[in-house]
Amino acid sequence: MGGALKITDEEIKAQQKAIDEAYERAEPLHEDLQNSIITTTSGMKMIHHRLYVAHYMNHPMLIETANKVYKAKKELEKKAISEKDIGAYFYVIEKAYRVPYIYEALMSWWKPNAKEYWETLHHTYCTSESVYNDLEYWDVLFNEYHQDKKHLMMTRKERKYFKSLPEEITIYRGGVCDKGISWTLNKDKAEWFANRYDNGYLVFKKKVKKSDCFAYIQDCKEDEIIYIKETDWGIKE
Repeated sequence: MGGALKITDEEIKAQQKAIDEAYERAEPLHEDLQNSIITTTSGMKMIHHRLYVAHYMNHPMLIETANKVYKAKKELEKKAISEKDIGAYFYVIEKAYRVPYIYEALMSWWKPNAKEYWETLHHTYCTSESVYNDLEYWDVLFNEYHQDKKHLMMTRKERKYFKSLPEEITIYRGGVCDKGISWTLNKDKAEWFANRYDNGYLVFKKKVKKSDCFAYIQDCKEDEIIYIKETDWGIKE
């Protein structure tokens, strides 16, 4: 059996010294981050900024870390925009903010060809934390640019699998209504989404034409079908 983890007196003194030094050079939280503090429904305080998302505690070492990370990412964001590097920009923006800021980039400095456009949307969709919060942006992104190449939203492997599906498929969705864009071929996955927060969501089922489906996405590991034909873009999923 392993013994309890032992911490030496020297290690304790080093930790205390680091804490004491942090208090001595204590700095205020950057104004941008200060203005981005929110309180969740559970009462937890968080910093929620496009460049920094983390739990918030009024502790000098944590504040120092937050300021350092924020300032570094601010410079990386500036560099990515100046170099029109959407890949670098994508990774510097926190997941919860990627969709609106990819949209903002498209409206200003990002002028992609079809391949770059759809590959970026693919990665953005797969890393999105909440598709329903961004329906207004997906409406534009899916329907108004490079429509002749929208098959590039799927990888080659995904396109091959999508092509193998029958002309009529059954899709499922776990959510509050059946008008959202995120569906799956996997009923168990839909049930998981319906039940994960114990909030009374339902599982919906539809038989649809494959030709009416926008894309099949496997990179998310959810056998996902993006189905936008009947979407009410004004709702929240």
